[in-house]
Amino acid sequence: MSLKDTATQLELISRVHGLHTAENYFNHLPHTSRARVVFYALLNCYMSAKSVRKAEDLMQKMKKLGFANTVLPYNIMLKLYIQLEKYETVKQVMEEMDKMGFNWDTFTYRILL
Repeated sequence: MSLKDTATQLELISRVHGLHTAENYFNHLPHTSRARVVFYALLNCYMSAKSVRKAEDLMQKMKKLGFANTVLPYNIMLKLYIQLEKYETVKQVMEEMDKMGFNWDTFTYRILL
């Protein structure tokens, strides 16, 4: 199974069987399968479940692993914070993106509208 397939499977498990089952699936993956795309999928699962603390913890882990070096995980966090109306936190994430030198993409603008 490709890493993209693993990420898709993770998101489907979360939708069908719930977040806890998806986390178990992720935790039992071999370390070679825990690539950036799979972390992004888990972060997206947390966003869909509106699980702020878990999303923030995973984002910190991703930063340590060097997986938060694209705009995608920041877009996921922006979407989460906007869903929860945490606008001050949205501003902080946008400032962090600017400090990191990320150019906002179409999805960033769409999320912010």
